[in-house]
Amino acid sequence: MGFGAVGMLALTVLGAIVLRPLNLAAGTLGEIGLGMAQPFGVVGALLFAAALFATCLGAALEVLLGLSYNIAQGFGWEWGENKKPVEAARFNLTLTLVLLAAVGIGLVGGDPLRLALLGSTLIALFLPFSLSPILILMNDADYVRDKTNGRWGNLAIVAVLALAFVVALVSLPLEILSGGG
Repeated sequence: MGFGAVGMLALTVLGAIVLRPLNLAAGTLGEIGLGMAQPFGVVGALLFAAALFATCLGAALEVLLGLSYNIAQGFGWEWGENKKPVEAARFNLTLTLVLLAAVGIGLVGGDPLRLALLGSTLIALFLPFSLSPILILMNDADYVRDKTNGRWGNLAIVAVLALAFVVALVSLPLEILSGGG
């Protein structure tokens, strides 16, 4: 995460230095790539392309696995990549279906930045519902035994849930009012 944050900061500063004199706002991936291509030539363009590919692949795999794990755990199914496919059949079926859906969405095309913003909006909408069971589980002595939450732990979870509900409430209107961007 630290490497990604520093890299993003460096790209932002480099983009401002390179693109500002050209009156470009870095609204597309091609314009963002110019930030590396102009000062470093073909090598910069290739480095940007490689970094973009690696980060997009990593994010895609993280979303694929995260969604599949959440669905499997939410329904109480066997899950895990260390299990044989037959031992966690529903998890692996979910993983495959989510992957096929993602490939289908990718083949349809569209602006990747708008798609990422739409995905963030959808995640924000479902976040409170995926976090709410934590409050219940962390107070279930049968489940966590003597590790149940105290007053401060419950207060922290309620604060996070309240923030998640606020984000969920404002995310869809903001997505609509901004036109998806």
